[in-house]
Amino acid sequence: MEEPIGKLRRKEGTWVEWGQWCQELQKSGLTPQVIFEQTGLEPVQQNQLIGAAQVFNTIGDASAGALQFFMQKGSASLYELRILPQADRVKAAELIWQLQLNPEESRLLAKAMKEFALIDPPPPPLH
Repeated sequence: MEEPIGKLRRKEGTWVEWGQWCQELQKSGLTPQVIFEQTGLEPVQQNQLIGAAQVFNTIGDASAGALQFFMQKGSASLYELRILPQADRVKAAELIWQLQLNPEESRLLAKAMKEFALIDPPPPPLH
């Protein structure tokens, strides 16, 4: 476990890798507090990175532009999409990228998409 801890401490790799490493470390038995003490990543940051990395790994069908956007700076926005099913995550990710939504706007989009999916029967499509 020294390798991921050292890489996190030195901020090596991508944020997706950070999330994966934090998850590996937690699964190995380290608490978020111990990880924080050894890497400087707050427990809240670890949670966001883990959740966002999990979402990132489910949006492989998104466009190359969207994937590149999220790889560079999208962890906070992707974290908000964790409440959506995979198919909706891809649609939401594309919208976030195209409209350059910030994390708060991304949260509102995810919430609206989730609520819309609960409408029974759904409204007819707009023309």
